[in-house]
Amino acid sequence: MFGMTAFVYLKWHCLLAPLFGMGVGKERAKVYNWHNRPITGEYTMKTYLYTSQSFDAFENLARDEYLLNTLGEDDLALYFYINRSAVIIGKNQCRWTEVDNEKICADKVQCVRRVTGGGAVYHDMGNLNYSFIAGKNRYDIDAQRELIRKALAAFGIEAQATGRNDLTIDGRKFSGTAYCTRNGVRQSHGTLLVSVNKDAMGKYLSPSKLKLQSHGVKSVRSRVCGLDEFSADITVENLRQTLENLFVEAYDPVEVPVFERELLGALVEKYRSPDWFSSSGLKNCQYAETRLSFGNVRLELTVNGSGVVEKVKLYTDAMDYTLPERVEPVLTGVRFDKKEIASALSAAGFDELAAWAETLEL
Repeated sequence: MFGMTAFVYLKWHCLLAPLFGMGVGKERAKVYNWHNRPITGEYTMKTYLYTSQSFDAFENLARDEYLLNTLGEDDLALYFYINRSAVIIGKNQCRWTEVDNEKICADKVQCVRRVTGGGAVYHDMGNLNYSFIAGKNRYDIDAQRELIRKALAAFGIEAQATGRNDLTIDGRKFSGTAYCTRNGVRQSHGTLLVSVNKDAMGKYLSPSKLKLQSHGVKSVRSRVCGLDEFSADITVENLRQTLENLFVEAYDPVEVPVFERELLGALVEKYRSPDWFSSSGLKNCQYAETRLSFGNVRLELTVNGSGVVEKVKLYTDAMDYTLPERVEPVLTGVRFDKKEIASALSAAGFDELAAWAETLEL
């Protein structure tokens, strides 16, 4: 009987496959809806490998999120991309305090907000960006780090995992990782600094002095290094190829993912949208900032004439990208008093924030 499964399969190969250069019988399409469930009743574990041919940061971050949205719980993907010249900020960072907006605009540097937590980074042609996206049944952060370690060892480089998300050599950072989980699929992505343009990095990034002090350094430039300082042979391309070979060796067979144009286009427009990127702060607000064990925090509050907090905005480079959406409702409607603010935070389980609130001068 010619059922729905056969119809989806035939429709793909006869109508859509030619658009992507795929002949009938070469590769069976994996068709998903937006809610991360296969449309057909048949499903097998898939492993994907993809390198973007675009150097546009909006497009590359959109593909990254597309894979996060569409992979199944038994799938695994490794995605590589390079951005021409771009500043990428964490989901919950304040753009006005983390980057030099005037210089970025003057030099036409792309500035993009990602969906993961963490801090701002500068990308250019000397950086290789990678993203591991895996369903809950295949996510293995140790295996991911081991793949990177093996690739670097091939160039005679020995790296260490330090801090909350860094890869370093002799205490100097060449890679950072950020994370996101959505519908049972997990993403960990980062950048590998092969050749570092420290002048551009120092020009466009303006991280909090609190953050630099916590690392015991004077500037963002003094803390980072390029992999080419430790190997004369390493390049962005041969590092990518080494990682790709190790991935195929470990997970073969691998496939190339197909990006549905309409869904991908919607994500590109999201990343280009000023509403997504700007995340403007509150006007006429009271604010305080500090550095806690999990990262920098800037808390903005607007208070009405009765002394009650009406609006709350929490900026942070914490790896927990859900922190603001959990904290902000807790403080909305609380009296503008440090003891009541601290009490509300403590009751909701935010003990470190509560202890800090106790020290505020309101």
